[in-house]
Amino acid sequence: MPGPVRRKGSLAASEVSAAEPRSGKARSGAGRAFSVAWFVQNTSVGLVLGALAITMDISLAALLYGGQPEYLGRGIGLVLLGGAMLPLVVTLLTSLPGIFANAQDAPAAVLGALAAALGTQVVAGAPLAGEERFFTMVAIAACTALATGVVFMLFGLFRLGSLVRYLPYPVLGGFMAGTGWLLLTGGVGVMSGVRPSLHYLTDLLAADRLVLWAACWRTSASSSSTSGSTRRSSTCRSAST
Repeated sequence: MPGPVRRKGSLAASEVSAAEPRSGKARSGAGRAFSVAWFVQNTSVGLVLGALAITMDISLAALLYGGQPEYLGRGIGLVLLGGAMLPLVVTLLTSLPGIFANAQDAPAAVLGALAAALGTQVVAGAPLAGEERFFTMVAIAACTALATGVVFMLFGLFRLGSLVRYLPYPVLGGFMAGTGWLLLTGGVGVMSGVRPSLHYLTDLLAADRLVLWAACWRTSASSSSTSGSTRRSSTCRSAST
């Protein structure tokens, strides 16, 4: 007796229905793996950017308030607070996903030079010092940040970004060069307490200092050659394996 006749359409439908749970499980497993990988990747990137931002903010605070060591801790706290609010506000209000905002170093260099000049100011016959000098610098930094925000908001509302092309190149080059010099002098001043100038440059290149420069050069060259040989040996070992 011939067996029961099965239609091809019903067999295919039963195979598809049996395969659907397995494909659904595969999709859910892939989704979980993707979500875990996405979380790990974005968390690691956020931690790295956060560490860099904290380092930058502390450096800028030392550049601004380093002339008053007794108020440096309060200045670092203010800069860290502003550095935490800036990326939060930009992330919540931006129309471009994945944007991270951080404080710029160029205005901080100019403000650092201004902070150093405040120490020579005389108010009511007395030099500006103590809390008066500290709060004056805080007010200047706050007003500068507010004015910059208002200007950028107006440029965005009235679509004035194209005006940047009319800035002369020598002006931009001079601004960047001056900012670099202020950052250099400010960084060296924060680290060593000495403001670099041509006088100190001649001292650094004096005859008795050249021996120290040669020793530093020899040490750095030997360390770089050692690291290079280590990388080459590790590459050879990996290639041989």
